[in-house]
Amino acid sequence: MIVQGCAPEPSEPYSGMTADYWKNQTIYDIVEPWTDRALDREKNWIPAYMDRDWTSVGSDHIYPGMYSRHIFSYSAAYLISGEQQYLDIASELTGHLLDHGWDDEYGLWYNELDNVGNPVDMDKGMFMQLYAVTGLSMYYAVTRDENVFNYIQNSIDLLEEYAWDHEYEGYINSLKRNLSIDDDNKRTTPQVAPVSGYLAYLYPILRDSSFLQMKQRGLDVVTRLMIDPETGWLLGSYDRNWQLNREASNRVNIGHNVEMVWLLLRLHLLTGDDIYKEQAQQLYDQLFEIAVHPETGAWYHWFELDNP
Repeated sequence: MIVQGCAPEPSEPYSGMTADYWKNQTIYDIVEPWTDRALDREKNWIPAYMDRDWTSVGSDHIYPGMYSRHIFSYSAAYLISGEQQYLDIASELTGHLLDHGWDDEYGLWYNELDNVGNPVDMDKGMFMQLYAVTGLSMYYAVTRDENVFNYIQNSIDLLEEYAWDHEYEGYINSLKRNLSIDDDNKRTTPQVAPVSGYLAYLYPILRDSSFLQMKQRGLDVVTRLMIDPETGWLLGSYDRNWQLNREASNRVNIGHNVEMVWLLLRLHLLTGDDIYKEQAQQLYDQLFEIAVHPETGAWYHWFELDNP
């Protein structure tokens, strides 16, 4: 099903198989209105929440992981459009993130800053870490800025040393500021986001086999330890040694399961290994059966495992 955006009506119907379809959505439907109505370039501030009328609501704080997703978006907008203004914005945001988001004493990225860039939550949750690195990785893919790559590599090295569970595998959920363990439970995002995030961009441009090996390791952990052998679904909540929290996992996130299909197919294309294609097909078949509205073709958000 094709969902049309708000760009000027084209002379021919939109087709998801044409480049203009995606360019129009990215630039005209998202980036232009966001830049005009949300981005404060003087303060380098981006609201975390806005209402329908483009009024900022809730906290005026900055979250480095979310902030870096805007670096990703403006870098991608430059690649898609060739318009220098988007790369200029990405560069300004990157400089602000490096100046304020990085913990110079212990390393890695603060969870939260106030609206002028002072840290207010200095812990290191994996969600914020992984998306901070992903945004910078897209910026590096565009610019080949070696200073930015140093932050990327330092982040990955510290996450490997302190957040990867060397006894039970997988990334833990969060670290304290000094990089000691805060929460050693295992969740979906810390395992999946490196594969769908920075590793998806660093390996194709650098062809460093260590990044491909990390992609394979990450998907191996997910398929072996997080996909329920009884139902075939990717479930989201485990303790450190991978005992399932059934109550917390009862709500199955469809987006994460669709994401796994995409990641397995990408790895099949990169390696030629048919096992990834077979795993993707198996998961997709059951997704299509249960997770798509039969009349509209839209994907549901989640379903209950014990009452699908």
